[in-house]
Amino acid sequence: MAGYISKQVKNNKTYYYFQIGYRVPSKKRGEKTKVKTNQQYLGSAEQILNAHGYQVNNDKEIVPLEAKEQKVYEMQSVGLITALFDISESLGLRELLHKYFSGKVSGIKVSDYLLIGAFHRIADPDPKTKIIDWAKKTNIGELFKIDIMNLDSQNFWKAYDQVLSEKEVQERWKKVERIKNKEKRAKAELGYLCEKSIDEFQKALGQRIITAEKITLDEILSDTTNFYTYIDKHNTRNHIAECGNNKKKQHGKRQVSLAMTISGSYGLPLFHQIYKGNYNDVTLFPEYLGKLMNHCEYFASHVEQIRHVVDKGNNSQNNMDYFQKRKKDYPFPFHWVGSLRLDYFQHLRRKNLEKLDKEKGEYKYYTEETLVFGKKHTTVLTYHEKTAVRQEKTLQRNIKKYKGKVLEYWNKLKPETKTKWNKDIRFVKLEAKIPYKQYKGLFKYSWNNKEELKITLTKSKLTQIRQGFGKQLLFSTDSLMKPEKIIDYYHDNWKMNQDHRILKMPDTISFHPMWVWTDSKIRIQSMINILGLLLCRLLVKRLAESPDNEGISLSQRVVKTVLMEIKRVIELKHIGKIKVGFTNTSHIHKILCKVFHLDKWVEGVGEHLME
Repeated sequence: MAGYISKQVKNNKTYYYFQIGYRVPSKKRGEKTKVKTNQQYLGSAEQILNAHGYQVNNDKEIVPLEAKEQKVYEMQSVGLITALFDISESLGLRELLHKYFSGKVSGIKVSDYLLIGAFHRIADPDPKTKIIDWAKKTNIGELFKIDIMNLDSQNFWKAYDQVLSEKEVQERWKKVERIKNKEKRAKAELGYLCEKSIDEFQKALGQRIITAEKITLDEILSDTTNFYTYIDKHNTRNHIAECGNNKKKQHGKRQVSLAMTISGSYGLPLFHQIYKGNYNDVTLFPEYLGKLMNHCEYFASHVEQIRHVVDKGNNSQNNMDYFQKRKKDYPFPFHWVGSLRLDYFQHLRRKNLEKLDKEKGEYKYYTEETLVFGKKHTTVLTYHEKTAVRQEKTLQRNIKKYKGKVLEYWNKLKPETKTKWNKDIRFVKLEAKIPYKQYKGLFKYSWNNKEELKITLTKSKLTQIRQGFGKQLLFSTDSLMKPEKIIDYYHDNWKMNQDHRILKMPDTISFHPMWVWTDSKIRIQSMINILGLLLCRLLVKRLAESPDNEGISLSQRVVKTVLMEIKRVIELKHIGKIKVGFTNTSHIHKILCKVFHLDKWVEGVGEHLME
C-alpha cells in the first residue's frame, strides 16, 4: 500500500506527517484482519520547503535557499609528536641519521623516513599503509617541512632499500648457504644482516647519548628476547624468522630474536642485534659479546670501567672463556656481573637460611669465594622470603594441575593399551605429560589390580625443589666489588624487563605483529623500533631531570597519554581563512609544555598553555 502525507493542527500550528497503513493477519480463525498505521513526523510546511532547498523571501516569493555558513573543524595531535621532535633536535638525531643514511625518496630525506617511522611506532603502531591518515591528524608535515602525501608505504620501502638493499641481502645469503662447515656457517648466519652503516650509526648515536645526556657506562645490562611473526612457514625468501622457543608461547609461529644492551641509568638502548629465531642465547652470546665489546671500546675516552650485567641464560663455560681472553687486551676494566643456576652449586642450594646472616633491604645474603667456570669468583647467595612464599604457592598449584593431567591421560587409555605397557614404558609416557624439567621425577606412580593409577610425591625431590625457593646465586668477576653492590647491579635487571615490555606493548612500538617480511626490511624495522624505544625512555628522562617538572614523576605510558591530549583545533570559517585554538588543558599539560618546549615549535600553544 502506498503512503500519504497527512496534516495535523495543534495550537493553530500545522504539522505534517508521512503515514502508511498495513493489515495485520489475525491469529485466530474467523477474526477479521486489523489495520495499523505507522507515521513519521516531517516538520512544518516551512521546514519541508527548506529541506528541498527553497525558502520564502520578504516579497512572499519562493526562491532558492541561501547557503548558511557551516563550521568545519579539524583536530591535530601536536603534543606528543612535538615533544619527540624537540628531543630529536636537541640530540642532533636528524643530522646524525642523515650522515649515515643519505638520499631522498619523493623529495623526502631517507633519514626523515626513518625518524618519522620511529614517531609512528610510538604514537600509533599501525602498518605503513595507514601512515598518511595518521600524519594528517598530527603536525608532522609542519615540523619536518614535507608533503605528508608522499609518506605512503611504497616510499617507505624504497627508503628502507636505500639503507639496506634486499637484493644485496639475498646475495649474501646465497654465500652463506654454500658454507659446509657448521661452525663457520653459524657465524656467517649471525653476521649476514650486519650492515656497516647501521653499526657505525649505533656507535655514533651511543657516543652522542653519553655526551648529550651525561650518562655513565659504569653499568650496562644485556639480555635477549624474541617476537613472533605471521610470516608464512613456506616463505623461502625469509631466512631470519624461524620457529623457536617463544616467550609468548607462540611456538608454532616464526619468530625474530633480539639481543640488546642498555645503560644502567634510565635503560637507554645503546646497542642491539637481531638474529635467527631458532638460535639459543648461549650459542648467540659469544658473537654478540664480541660486537658489544668492540662497540664499547669506541667509547674509551668517556669510560673508566664497565660492569656488564647478564642473566643466567647467557652464562656458560665457552662464553666466560671468550670473555676472559678478550678482556686481557681491553683498554679499560670490563667486569661481568651475573646469576648462576643453583642446580650446579648444590652445596649453596642446601645452605641453611641461618647461615644467611647479612641483610640488605628485604634480602638476606651469604657470600663466599666459589669456583665459577674454572676460576674463583665472589659469589653472593640471596634469599627473599616473599619470593619463596610465591614459589611455594606455584608449586602446590602445579602439583594439582599435573596430577590432574596425568590421571586424565591414564583414564582415557584403552585397557589393552595399559596391559601392553610395562612399568618403564608407563613411567616414560606419564612423565611426558609434565612439561617442566624441575618437576621431572617428583611424582611416583603405582597401580592396583584394576589398573587404577595412584600418584604420590617423592619426598627427596620435593625437598630438593623447596631448598631453592627464594634463593638466587649471583657472582662477579670484579674481586673488589662489595656483595651489596653485586645485589644492586643485578637487581637493575628490571630496567631491561621494562624495555622489553615497552617493545611488546600493542599501543607503543609493538614489535609484533611485524608488518614486514623480507630480511632487509625486518633489520631496518628493528632499528626503527629500538630508536622509538630510545625516544620513549628520553621522554621520561627529560621530564625527571627538568627544573620545570615541579616535582612530578610520570611513567612512559602516562607521559605519552598526557602529551597526546594536547591537540590543536582548527576551525575552517571561510575559504582561505582559519581560526586556530587548542583543547582545554590542565596544569600537568602546562608543565609538559614547558619541559618539552612545545611553544618553540607550535605557534600559539605557548599563549594557550602558559598563560
